[in-house]
Amino acid sequence: MDDDSIQKEFMLEATPMNLRNRIVFAPSVPHRFHTVRLQLADLVFDPLGVGAHTSALDAIWASCGFISLGGTRFINRVGSSLLHAMQASGLIVNSLEEYKTKAIFLGKHPKWLGTVE
Repeated sequence: MDDDSIQKEFMLEATPMNLRNRIVFAPSVPHRFHTVRLQLADLVFDPLGVGAHTSALDAIWASCGFISLGGTRFINRVGSSLLHAMQASGLIVNSLEEYKTKAIFLGKHPKWLGTVE
């Protein structure tokens, strides 16, 4: 799937849950602007199959939560390790279904992010 297809599918899923107006697909910008705009976000997704790495650290520094899919591969362990270190293992999921469920829950209950353990 290309980026446009993924974004369209994401928005189709978000529409019936009234989350469409809270989702932003941000274009690439210089790092100094990226870190500032992260402060406006509630949640960042650790990209499946790629891993957030530095973007996850940027999200942490901006006090923005992120969801990470755990696993045994290096790309999965980076996000999970960061969340464990933050004592936020509640944002580590173990399946794609759990990833989706957690994202929907956090979209509907953003204040929960401040209580994650």
